[in-house]
Amino acid sequence: MLGLVSSLSRTVDFSLLWRSYDRHFHSLYATAFAEGTRPSNERGVYLGFQLKPSATLKLNAYVDFFSISLAKISGIYPIQWTGMAASLELPATKK
Repeated sequence: MLGLVSSLSRTVDFSLLWRSYDRHFHSLYATAFAEGTRPSNERGVYLGFQLKPSATLKLNAYVDFFSISLAKISGIYPIQWTGMAASLELPATKK
């Protein structure tokens, strides 16, 4: 696993995480950055951004590209997936 977190400017933050868990890696008590329930047999890249156009407004977004190989009786099937999400934080107003 290799990662980077950086403030590109006063209004832009960026994060990058590359992960590669071997199919023979097994840990009973691991709490790892992974899509599956166990950190095993997975490769992926996570990109995250935070934009702060004003003092009270934030936009957070991420995209996660990963692949998992599932073993079946008839062979090994790779699965590629992309997960994305975004959120906008606005200040609460009192009336």
